[in-house]
Amino acid sequence: MDIFVILATIFKYSLLALGGIAILIPLYAAGFLIYKKVFHGTKKLRIGQWISLILLSGWLLLVLGLTTFSRGANFGGSINLSLFSSYANAWHEWSYTELQLIIFNMLMFAPLGFLLPFLAKRGERFSFVCLVSFLVTFFIEVLQLVTGHGIFELDDLLHNFTGSLFGYFVIMFFLSCFREKKWKWKPFMKMSALPLLYGVGICCAILVYLNQEYGNLPIIPAEKQNMSMISVENEAALSAQAEQAGVYKNPRANDKQYSKTISQAFEKLLGIEFKSFNRSDGKNKIFEDSSSDAQLTVFTDSGEWSYTTWAEEKKALTEQEVSARKAELEAWLNEYNLLPEGSVFTVQNHSTLRWDAPASEEIDPQEDFFSGSIMVEYDTDGTISMFHYFIIPNEHIKNVEIVSEEAAYAELMDGNFEQYPPFEKGDKIVIQDCVLSYTYDTKGFFRPAYHFSGYINEADYSWQTNINAMK
Repeated sequence: MDIFVILATIFKYSLLALGGIAILIPLYAAGFLIYKKVFHGTKKLRIGQWISLILLSGWLLLVLGLTTFSRGANFGGSINLSLFSSYANAWHEWSYTELQLIIFNMLMFAPLGFLLPFLAKRGERFSFVCLVSFLVTFFIEVLQLVTGHGIFELDDLLHNFTGSLFGYFVIMFFLSCFREKKWKWKPFMKMSALPLLYGVGICCAILVYLNQEYGNLPIIPAEKQNMSMISVENEAALSAQAEQAGVYKNPRANDKQYSKTISQAFEKLLGIEFKSFNRSDGKNKIFEDSSSDAQLTVFTDSGEWSYTTWAEEKKALTEQEVSARKAELEAWLNEYNLLPEGSVFTVQNHSTLRWDAPASEEIDPQEDFFSGSIMVEYDTDGTISMFHYFIIPNEHIKNVEIVSEEAAYAELMDGNFEQYPPFEKGDKIVIQDCVLSYTYDTKGFFRPAYHFSGYINEADYSWQTNINAMK
């Protein structure tokens, strides 16, 4: 999730939380008045306790909005009890977005631990904060499970609980320094432990990643499938022979300069100007036209990109217009080395100009090759309304040893593959075919993988998965 999307969502539910607070304040006041007048209560609440109660109430409403009510009821009782699976997923996908969500989940609960010491004297006790933090985060996870608006995740329990303790250690450090009028090292070390731990962990992960030859494979699951609850029938003939296969590299993958080059080239082609500040959506870079709703999205993990003005109508092109626009676009594409030699040009429905990269007859050609296509459409006024560039260059790097089909099948039977939606008890997979395929890793390497296909339970419900083929 893009940081701007997160901030926009926080702002949206902050307004709702403020509305909730406006309703709760008179209710709290009325309840306290009844407590004093009807039940002759003697307990007094200081102004600081009132403020803490109101802020905690607003925080809880905001968290409920972010974690539960901001989603549809699409999760149907999903439970993930695999501890640290979010870290494994962030590693396999090498996703800063996943890491960002982990940190956000912790910081989201920091106000709970931060405010509890102001609510009551026992709120300064570590054991009390631990108990309240656990109960609150457990309640939210159960609420997500019951309503279907989220997944009950053990990792979320850990992150929310840890975040609340971090907030507690922060406020206790400042309270200790304020009360004793001097720097307190012990509370400071407690406060610094969590950021230091995550900082060291992230730095170590980056060092390991940068020094490994290949990237990480997103097809490797964060947790293995439970194969004991399903049955598998294999109809494919599997080879026991281990062979060699080529490894390729996409030179445009994760090239930061490439995104800037494409945006500048597009400004030149269309005579437009993108806003000086581009935003990110996951691994994608988004450039927005400063004078319209037009948008260029560069998919940085592959080097593909897409431009759209969101126009609904297309212009039907005459033969003369096709010829002129083809010449113009090919000159522009060639200027930036974007059009593979030998690409096949066609016109679809008199409105879509298309170039297809020269097709390779083999899945592993043992030489450099291109894959994909380019599609361009025009608005009724003759301006480009859609430009999809989905061509990927693949440079042959070297040959590597790969495992046999039987070895890959053994990995499958061990549950080492991605599956969504999760299996249900009694499901049956029928495997009909196994072929050598390819998949990209997080550094842009095009690596061999075995593609298993078939169906689940009934022939009408197709099923497929990929298993890493490299040793």
